[in-house]
Amino acid sequence: MIGIPCTILVALPSIVTLILGLLGIFVFPSIYKSIVYSILVLTHDDYEGTLGLSTQMFSKPPMINQMKFYFFNITNMDEIIYEGSQARVNEIGPYTYMESEDKRYLQFTEDGDQVFYENYKKWIYRSDLSCVNCDYNDIVTLPNAPQVVIHI
Repeated sequence: MIGIPCTILVALPSIVTLILGLLGIFVFPSIYKSIVYSILVLTHDDYEGTLGLSTQMFSKPPMINQMKFYFFNITNMDEIIYEGSQARVNEIGPYTYMESEDKRYLQFTEDGDQVFYENYKKWIYRSDLSCVNCDYNDIVTLPNAPQVVIHI
């Protein structure tokens, strides 16, 4: 008598887990695909002139990229030109820029399969995030990489 309830207590959760596992294998992929499709597809409403959430996020990304640039500045340019000396370079930077972008003039095709737009990027120099001696108006002499490779 005691053996039957223990078997039921072990078998019942096993059967429930098996059924949930089978449902997950066969049903979950289609549910997941429909959820992803509903969130990620770029949509618009021509009558109201509104964009779907994913299209708004696509056209005006909420992030601002921070770009840091380091350069090798040639310090003895006259010696190189007139005397044929080796270049002396020093690394300067970082020159920090904030990049933002948005996509304008979105136009969807009749069937909605394609979207055309103009991409606009804006770069803003950030002196507070750049090196102490870095300035937006610095003159930097850079080596001409293809010419350097040719002369090696």
